[in-house]
Amino acid sequence: MVASFSWPRPVTVPGIQSFRATEVTPPPAWALMERRLFKLIEESCELAASRYSRPDGNCYAIHDVDDTYESRSMRGLFYAMGGSDRMLEIAYRSWESTTALYSDGVARRPDDPAFTNPRFRPQLHNEYYTDAGPYDWFHMGEGNQSFYDFGLADPTNPQMHARARRFAGLYLGEDASAPNWDPVHKIIRSTFHGSLGPKFKMEPDRTRLYLDPVYGKPEQNRGYAQRTNLHPVIKDLDNNWFDDPARREEVCRLFDEIILNGDVPDNLICTALITNAYLYTGDDKYKKWVLDYTEVWLERARANGGIIPDNVGPTGKTG
Repeated sequence: MVASFSWPRPVTVPGIQSFRATEVTPPPAWALMERRLFKLIEESCELAASRYSRPDGNCYAIHDVDDTYESRSMRGLFYAMGGSDRMLEIAYRSWESTTALYSDGVARRPDDPAFTNPRFRPQLHNEYYTDAGPYDWFHMGEGNQSFYDFGLADPTNPQMHARARRFAGLYLGEDASAPNWDPVHKIIRSTFHGSLGPKFKMEPDRTRLYLDPVYGKPEQNRGYAQRTNLHPVIKDLDNNWFDDPARREEVCRLFDEIILNGDVPDNLICTALITNAYLYTGDDKYKKWVLDYTEVWLERARANGGIIPDNVGPTGKTG
């Protein structure tokens, strides 16, 4: 059984264009084949939604929230390309239910299957990412794909319209509780950030995740590529650094000071979030931010012999 569903009242978008066909001609063979493909995709999407999601659109499995969003991305884009109205309904229902599930302000029953899952933890605040997950721009960019597609699918949706402005405001200095942006040095102030502001101190286990080529017990066969290092402060990190309490404290402190305190090229992905708000609103403040932030990185690359720096310190100087 599918839960009841109703669309929010649309907003008026100034200057939006509409087009209506005035002639009908026989479709070419490729168009007929394309429609057959669309029908097959719609049937598959309907089947996946009914089999792997609860009636409210929430998935049965527990992942990090960015992965949950990502696993259901492209449905809004598919609708915009010519998919049925049902595809947009499934996409919207899934996004809303996922957002509610992972939000820290939502009350949950003690017997909620997600709440009782040992892997579950709230990872959203005011509907956007917190530092509870691995929320650098690589991961947030993955999760944002489905959110961006709603602007293309239905730019009159008032809730997505408001969210586009609110999420962008986290990086324009418009939310005092999330001081991610330094307008003087034109930097996003940390590698990790979001709705609670920049993260300047990492949990030791997560520091280990980013520094160790292999993380976890060997018998678990759980390996990760090394994501960063502390060179040249520590040229070769000893294999057992985490087992020595004094060495662990030293390395974690250096990680916080070197890795977290400043900007990185990965944060350029934030321009997509700000551009999304610009496309919804046409407000020049978003366009200006994107151009300014992009240009300052181009200037850093030019000053570095044409090579983009891998980090910029809290005073705006290349590390």
